[in-house]
Amino acid sequence: GNYIQSYIQRMNPGDSIKIRTLGTSGIAAQQVYLNVRLGKNAKTRPRRIAPQIGNLAHSLPQLVEQGQISIQNRTNIIGFIEALGPSLDCQNTPTTIVIFSDGIEWSTQVNGNALLSGNQNLPAPSGQILKGCIVEMRGLGQQNSGLVTDSRWFPLLRTQWKNFFTAAGVSRFAAYAEFE
Repeated sequence: GNYIQSYIQRMNPGDSIKIRTLGTSGIAAQQVYLNVRLGKNAKTRPRRIAPQIGNLAHSLPQLVEQGQISIQNRTNIIGFIEALGPSLDCQNTPTTIVIFSDGIEWSTQVNGNALLSGNQNLPAPSGQILKGCIVEMRGLGQQNSGLVTDSRWFPLLRTQWKNFFTAAGVSRFAAYAEFE
């Protein structure tokens, strides 16, 4: 939430924010679906919108505890990116995609355990579907403290996603284990 708030405060009137949850692509309805266009009037200025969206992110664990949203045990980042890519024109509209995820792909294409063991690579994207976009991944290799984790996951996942996003045509890719 703090990172999101800080990020939005640096944005300009006219910029757009789109927040989506992702899980099993094409199966689960997006539980968080938010579109905001920043403006110059008092209610839509970045400094007014930023804390509201930051608070939404802060509230996600509580929303799960209250049963208002559910945890999805599959992460299909590739399916999400393949579906999102055609709607973007990053070469003409500067676009940054920030993905908050452990980056462990679990989909029909990838077995997460095989990915983490180094026995399977992420498949290539369908083409340069994100040509000119900037992509950040935050939380890479990080899991809930109740789950198993391994310090080798971050470098392995960073390399896998860098290869994927480079093939997708991004102008810049960065991955961070930390959320902030």
